[in-house]
Amino acid sequence: MVIVISNETEVDDEMTTVNQLFEGGLDRFHYRRSAFNSERFKLFLKGVKPEYHKKISVHLGSFCYDIPPGVGVHYKGDYAGDRFVDRIQSASIHSVQELNTPERRGESYFLVAPVFPSISKVGYGLNETVKGDFEGKRFDNKNLIALGGIDATTVQNLGAVWSGIALKGSIWKATNPSDRITLFKKIKQKWEQNRH
Repeated sequence: MVIVISNETEVDDEMTTVNQLFEGGLDRFHYRRSAFNSERFKLFLKGVKPEYHKKISVHLGSFCYDIPPGVGVHYKGDYAGDRFVDRIQSASIHSVQELNTPERRGESYFLVAPVFPSISKVGYGLNETVKGDFEGKRFDNKNLIALGGIDATTVQNLGAVWSGIALKGSIWKATNPSDRITLFKKIKQKWEQNRH
């Protein structure tokens, strides 16, 4: 599984990029904004082809938003509750201990970070990453998605424990859609080669 997480602020040609990412084989897109606005999210969805809406998740904050049907939910920390059982759910974790808490239920996958030092958050993960805490272990029925510092080089250094990768800084550092798509396809290809 390959996921792309949005930039925390809007970027030029974002919806064009998202449509092209899906056309290029993107499995899931995470819409994450530092200041969420449900009206802006609805405008964003209007710019994305309807057939891709079911492949989009929105990051929840401390309260629930007016989320259109079919859109998945992603949360940090505690379980978001039973009101989302009809949607794809995912959660962010930063340790093995967080994965094994009793609150964990219903998640389709977990974003685990930082696996490598972050590209988009300068300094984050520079002194400590969680890669070694997870690799070489078994987590039955848990889909772990590696997040943090993943590019065409680091993706080749991921072990078998990872069910997928999540990209953010490696994609949005490019300033135009064609460069973003080229980077995405290169990383995706390296990920798929690494899996075989």
